[in-house]
Amino acid sequence: MYCIYYWHMGVKKRRRGRPEMKPSERKSKVTSLRIREADLMKLRQEAKDVGLSVAEYLLKCWRASKKGG
Repeated sequence: MYCIYYWHMGVKKRRRGRPEMKPSERKSKVTSLRIREADLMKLRQEAKDVGLSVAEYLLKCWRASKKGG
């Protein structure tokens, strides 16, 4: 019997790409917002001051306005 051995035959392939997420952690929808550059800079700074991303900060403000309003 004849067999050719290649170096990669004994190596287990590693998975590449982004790691799997739990379904509860996935974010499934995207929206866009058009605002002026100056407003965007203010928004980014406010989000940074609170320690959140812009998206998280906008969601937090939106949810707070729904509770109070």
